[in-house]
Order: sequence, then C-alpha cells, then structure tokens
Amino acid sequence: MSLGIYGDGGSMRGSGIDATDYTADFFCSDCEKEFELDGTTDDYKIVATAECPECKKELEVEVPSKEELRADYLADYDPNN
Repeated sequence: MSLGIYGDGGSMRGSGIDATDYTADFFCSDCEKEFELDGTTDDYKIVATAECPECKKELEVEVPSKEELRADYLADYDPNN
C-alpha cells in the first residue's frame, strides 16, 4: 500500500490546506485602531491573520478554542429569559 508522497504517514498540515476563513476584531498597533476584518486561520486554527486596511501591516489574533467558546456561551446563557 502506498501512502503517496508522505511515505512516512506524514500530513499536509502547515501547508495551508486546513486554513479557514475567520472574521474577528484585529488591533493594529501601528495605526492604533481596531478593525473587524475577514482573515484566515492557520492549519491548526490557533492564530488568524489579516491585513490592516490602512497601513497594510499583517495582523494576528488568537482563535479561541472550542472550550473557551463554550465557556463564554454558557456564561452568557440565562435559561430564565
């Protein structure tokens, strides 16, 4: 059985193959402004990057984990409403 070019069972992670679109608030330290931008995550969905619309600097934001998102949702959830 052939595993293709990854004969050792390796993966394509790191190549951008698993990157996804991600919209978030990005802060530009050069412009000292925050922008809601459409960016792209890394393959591991840990960091998202976008380009500042004013100075073109590459901006980064940490992508929250599923556990962090769940905790934020539950903290805001009020079953009595």
